[in-house]
Amino acid sequence: NTTCPDCRIMARHEHLYPVTFLASLMWICLHSFVITTVCSRWVGRLQRPDAMGFLGLAVVSIGAEVPDMAQAVAVAPRGY
Repeated sequence: NTTCPDCRIMARHEHLYPVTFLASLMWICLHSFVITTVCSRWVGRLQRPDAMGFLGLAVVSIGAEVPDMAQAVAVAPRGY
């Protein structure tokens, strides 16, 4: 709530939606940077440059499926 104010329609901070958008974009950039740095260091420790392709593919596949899983868990109690 501190970095991304609640800007729903008719909420107290509705006028801050650009701040929320930019803050969420900043968080995505930060997490992407951290994940890329960690993968690069793991590949450096493995001393196998070809492992970067595998780790990159694994990170992309996990990143693509986690939001789908979260959505499925959110709508499951509603019976969809």
